Amino acid sequence: MDILLELADGLTGLRGEAAYAALVQQFAAIVAAREVFLTECCNYPATRVRMLAHWYMGQFAPSEEFDLSGTPCEEVILGGEPLFVSHGASERWPAELEWGTQAYLGLPCIDSKGVVIGHIACKHGEAIDREWQSWSLTGQDRRIAEQYCRDVKIAVTGGFTAAKIRQFEDLGVPADLYGVGSWLLSSCDDHGTSNDFTADVVRVKIDGRWVDMAKTGRRWCDNLMLERVE
Repeated sequence: MDILLELADGLTGLRGEAAYAALVQQFAAIVAAREVFLTECCNYPATRVRMLAHWYMGQFAPSEEFDLSGTPCEEVILGGEPLFVSHGASERWPAELEWGTQAYLGLPCIDSKGVVIGHIACKHGEAIDREWQSWSLTGQDRRIAEQYCRDVKIAVTGGFTAAKIRQFEDLGVPADLYGVGSWLLSSCDDHGTSNDFTADVVRVKIDGRWVDMAKTGRRWCDNLMLERVE
C-alpha cells in the first residue's frame, strides 16, 4: 500500500505521456529495477504490445513494440494476474536469456469492463547485455558494441565456497563466473588455514585508513551499478 501511495503522489496533476513517463520512472526508483515499461495491447486476443513509456538503466529509453510469445509478459496479459519471479526468469522464459533477465514483476492494466488493455513490467538482471542501446552509435559501430556487451562476463571472487556460491545463485545475483582458488587450496575459515595466494585485493584498511596494494594496472573504483550482497 505504501508503494501505491508513493506512486500516486508522483503522478499528481499529470496526464497522458507525462503521466506514463513519471509512472515508469517512479516505479523503477521504488522497486530498484533496472528496467520498467508500460504497454498497451496492439490487438485482441493480444499477441503483441507497444510501450507507452520505457525506463532503462537510470534514463528514458526508446519505446518499442514486441511480440508476447515466449515472454513473461504473455502470462500477465493473457492471464490477467500479477506475476512475480525473484530469480531464474531466463531459465523459465528462454526468450529473456538474450536480455539477461533474472527477476521479473508484471502487473496487468485492466479497464472498467474487466478487459486487460496492457501491463506494467519491471525487469532486473544482467544489465550490461543491453547497455549498448544507450550509446550514440550507428551502423557497424552499433553492431560491434552490441556483440561486445553480450561477450562481457561478470566474475566474482573473494572467499567463495560452495555454500557462498549457492547463496548467490539463490539470490539471483547476475554473476557468470566464480573465483574459488583460495577455497580449493583450503585457505578458508572452515579449515583453519591461511594459504591465500590471491592478488585481487586492491586496497586494505589499516587503523582506519585505506592503503593501496593493487597490482600494476589495477586500482580501486566505485561502481554505482553494483549492489552489496549481504
